[in-house]
Amino acid sequence: MILIVFVALVFVSVGARGSADGHEATVALLKRAYLDCERRALTEGLPTGEVVRCSEIYERLKLLAFGGNWMMLREWTELNLSPGQNT
Repeated sequence: MILIVFVALVFVSVGARGSADGHEATVALLKRAYLDCERRALTEGLPTGEVVRCSEIYERLKLLAFGGNWMMLREWTELNLSPGQNT
């Protein structure tokens, strides 16, 4: 939950700056938050409010990191949810 709130704050601050470094930082935070959402959804389930937040993270990540291509995001997720991956 804290990570998700942090990601939301980064959207606002990075969006205002619009720098390439800010974009990379935002994408890195989104990836981390999205993988956290996926892991929790698979292991413990998510309450409705968290599902909404995770869906927003998914959409933003898909657009910013994968050009809107859900298949690329899915493949990246599968690779990074594998045991031993720390992305």
